[in-house]
Amino acid sequence: MVISDPHGGFVPFITALKGAGVVNCDLDWSFGRGHLVVLGDVPNRGDDVTAIFWFIYKLEDQARKAGGVVHLMLGNHEVMLVQNDLRYTTEKYLKVAEIAGVEYSRFWNNQTELGHWLQTRNQMAVIGDMLFVHGGVSPQLAATGLSIEQINDTVRKYIALERRATANSPVAALIMGSNGPLWYRNLILPSEDVNDRVVEGLLESFGVNRIIVGHTSLAEISEYFDGRVICIKVNQRRNMDRAASQAIMITPNDIWVINGNGNRMDFARP
Repeated sequence: MVISDPHGGFVPFITALKGAGVVNCDLDWSFGRGHLVVLGDVPNRGDDVTAIFWFIYKLEDQARKAGGVVHLMLGNHEVMLVQNDLRYTTEKYLKVAEIAGVEYSRFWNNQTELGHWLQTRNQMAVIGDMLFVHGGVSPQLAATGLSIEQINDTVRKYIALERRATANSPVAALIMGSNGPLWYRNLILPSEDVNDRVVEGLLESFGVNRIIVGHTSLAEISEYFDGRVICIKVNQRRNMDRAASQAIMITPNDIWVINGNGNRMDFARP
């Protein structure tokens, strides 16, 4: 199962996981040897940020014991959290930091359990024949020839540093910037720089058949470029109210949208 951008909404997040059979009514792992991928942007906009992070933290351990895997991927809002960019932080967490007398990012540095755990996560991963990444992969990124491991290591190196820290490294500036995997949107938004030929080149560069992204908000989970790119970011709170698209399920021979009631749905094709 793959889900993206919970943005501090615990109830919509667990509703999607329960509907897909990833967790049971006690919110414990029930997905056996399956994989759960959370494509980043857990924090900001909502008041349940720490609840979701601790929940994923617990599921990671439960899944491992059952032979499964939880992949929490870093999104741009995780980086904002660590770098003390408070533009989308809710009043609740600003008040907590004020009461504690520290910058909010203090709770997310390497001296805290969640902070250390968060800063060791990947930003990109290949599972089977698919690439999972929060924002997307740009032609500029592919042209560097960097491996996924090298890209992940770069994000981990710079996540807790000020943005200006990348000034002396063009590669780091690319990875952490608007054409990097945290922020890039042009696989979804109309762009003269991206077409079928470019997408084929990106797939070939990373040795995959599909790219799964979040980050760019849509009304429905949607396929692009004949299903070679899938964007799964929807407004989880709004969709929970109408049991609409919430996540995708992937098996060796099939891939589909699943809603909060566990019902199968078709992909939208903008």
